[in-house]
Amino acid sequence: MRLFKYLSIFVLALLLACSSNDDSSPMMNDDDMGQDPGSAANLITNFAIPAAANNMPIDADVQAGNNTFKVFFPPNVNRSAIVVNYELSPGAQLFIGANEIVSGETPINFTSSVTLTVVAENGDENNYTVTSEGNFTALDAAIENLRTQYNAPGFQLAIVKNEKLVYANHYGNADIAGTQSVTDASLFRIASVSKPVTVIAILKLVQDGIIGLNDTVFGANGILGTDYGTAPYGTNIENIQVIHLIDHVSGWTNNPFDPMFANINWSQEQVIDDIVNNRPLETVPGATYYYSNFGYCVLGRVVEKVTGMSYVDYVKDQILSPSGITTMQNAKPGTETWPNEVEYYSQENFNPYTDMNVPRMDSHGGWVASATDLAKLLVRVDGGNAVPDILTSQTTAVNYIGVSDWWFAGSLPGTSSVVGKIAGEYNYVILTNTRPSTDIFAIITDMQQLMQSSIENRSSWPNYDLF
Repeated sequence: MRLFKYLSIFVLALLLACSSNDDSSPMMNDDDMGQDPGSAANLITNFAIPAAANNMPIDADVQAGNNTFKVFFPPNVNRSAIVVNYELSPGAQLFIGANEIVSGETPINFTSSVTLTVVAENGDENNYTVTSEGNFTALDAAIENLRTQYNAPGFQLAIVKNEKLVYANHYGNADIAGTQSVTDASLFRIASVSKPVTVIAILKLVQDGIIGLNDTVFGANGILGTDYGTAPYGTNIENIQVIHLIDHVSGWTNNPFDPMFANINWSQEQVIDDIVNNRPLETVPGATYYYSNFGYCVLGRVVEKVTGMSYVDYVKDQILSPSGITTMQNAKPGTETWPNEVEYYSQENFNPYTDMNVPRMDSHGGWVASATDLAKLLVRVDGGNAVPDILTSQTTAVNYIGVSDWWFAGSLPGTSSVVGKIAGEYNYVILTNTRPSTDIFAIITDMQQLMQSSIENRSSWPNYDLF
């Protein structure tokens, strides 16, 4: 019987071949092939998880494979009762086990892998496997380990891939007592991460032709003229250029102390007057690197001199507002804080509210921001094509902001912060409201390495944009 069947098919094929040139035979098209082409079709032709139906901030990102779907949910979404919108082959039905799933109505539990079965009209079945991810669980667990290791109240982070915010999350508490949780809207002191903000402001002024990087700062021919200190100035002070302050090679050092943490009741003008008059340069400008908060304080005054605006107002108007950032602020004095700002606690026998003047640190350490704020800023200066930059590649080429790999950290009693860029494709931000007294660099190093390894070791990413 089986042989006869195959012979019959062969004879039929020969007959069709012989009649293929017969104009009197009926033409056959795709719609004519088979009695009912939809009767055995059992495919999912569309699969979407909309935000509106699931109380999510953004649609889930569905990535289709060969009879598979990988779904990325926004962080912290409850995946236990998710409504799916789908389309199937005509006449087909969708099941999980024996239960039929109705598009736009039936809640599905996506907390683990799900098998969806499409049943055609003739009973043929086709299975699809759906895996999903909401939080980056390995990264979240590592952050919780850092919280425990450093006794940190809270953390906040953001990761950008190809100028899209693909992950943002928050951990722990905004206050020591644990009465308020950190949220994505929480604001943290970012300490010296304020310096890249100032560099961006200076480079914007260079790009606009208002100043040059090689312009001198002090003296009759300098940007600030003789506004600070008493002329005639000490040796080489009039040779300090804008680029020297950016690159920490002005010639000033913190010997015998960092002036930005002394005389906390002095104004910025009084601090600069004192250093210009009483602290000689230890090296020739441009010759020797020495990390200087004071140099960035002076850069803030350069911004004010050439714009006629306060440093903070210029940054908000020309840098933050075009980047869509509205919540970033300069720190408030004393124990005052901004709405949503986290709490900082005394460390190293140092009170973070009364033992330093954070508002005076504006251009070198005074900004208060969220991780998402800083992520928004980074995509506007990273040289990517998806989001318009506020600086040209020619402008950013003079500093680390324009290179493909860099990171920068900030640290004050009560706070630690890191921002960075990896392989020209990823930007990241991580903030916390602690700084350990035993080794202030340990937590910064651990934060940076954790973010870098988490990004480099991840093989799949969502395509949505949480900005």
